Amino acid sequence: MATYGDFVPDWGTGRSMMGGLQEIGYICSVADIATFKVPATNPTNPEDKYSIVEPHVCKTGKKFSKVYVSKEKGSLSYKHLGNLDGGGYEVTVELFIPGDSKKQTYMANETQFDRFIALIPDKEGIINQIGTENNPAVLQVDYSTQVVTGDGKGYMGKIVTYQPWKLIYEAAVPLTLAT
Repeated sequence: MATYGDFVPDWGTGRSMMGGLQEIGYICSVADIATFKVPATNPTNPEDKYSIVEPHVCKTGKKFSKVYVSKEKGSLSYKHLGNLDGGGYEVTVELFIPGDSKKQTYMANETQFDRFIALIPDKEGIINQIGTENNPAVLQVDYSTQVVTGDGKGYMGKIVTYQPWKLIYEAAVPLTLAT
């Protein structure tokens, strides 16, 4: 049974309510993760029920990769799924990665056939986990040169998944190759 507290903003705590995302997020193919960490089953504090506090463990030679999120175009949304008796979320991260290179072309082509866990920090530094072992995310990108007076050429994309809960990732992001 749930333990409910107040559902109000943290006014007066010095926290910002600024929207948007930080410029760097992280992705890792689910095939590259040896051990998926999950929230505690019965945490002491009920508010920790949807927090992952231990880092995911990558397979040998694998790690999370950085993904750039344009500060003007980056956004994250959770939309409720189903009718009044339904549940879960459709999660979408919007991003724009400026430029074009062999590395970006490789990533755009390869990522379309893979499934991911994405760790996306908001402006406050709260890291949202997008995707789970059983409900991984996909990364979809489109490329455009734009017009001369536009935003510049680059990859407009989104990370999308359907997952039962909004998850907060409070552990270290594995950014060095696992041994």
